[in-house]
Amino acid sequence: MTGAWRVGVVVPARDEEDHVVRCLDAIDAAIGELTSTRPGVRCDVVVVLDRCTDRTAELVAARPGVRTVDCDAGLVGDARARGVQRIAAAASDPHRTWIACTDADSVVP
Repeated sequence: MTGAWRVGVVVPARDEEDHVVRCLDAIDAAIGELTSTRPGVRCDVVVVLDRCTDRTAELVAARPGVRTVDCDAGLVGDARARGVQRIAAAASDPHRTWIACTDADSVVP
């Protein structure tokens, strides 16, 4: 196997304007820690906007490098699966891709 390792973080979100910024800040910090010790690792963050009617999409759009998937799944598992599919489709080497999931109202350590 050749090529860099990739980490994809999937964040399903439905009307999380009160929490999504803290969530993404924590993910950014975790990515910073990871890439400081493993500089060859590439990281992608995908927020799946599931039936959002508040400012979640606007807040996420203001984050450089964060990609979004819009959906009308209505179920967190389905929304999460769409995010995983997005990351998997972009992976040049699926054997060197690690996918993590968290919720938009969570703050990862």
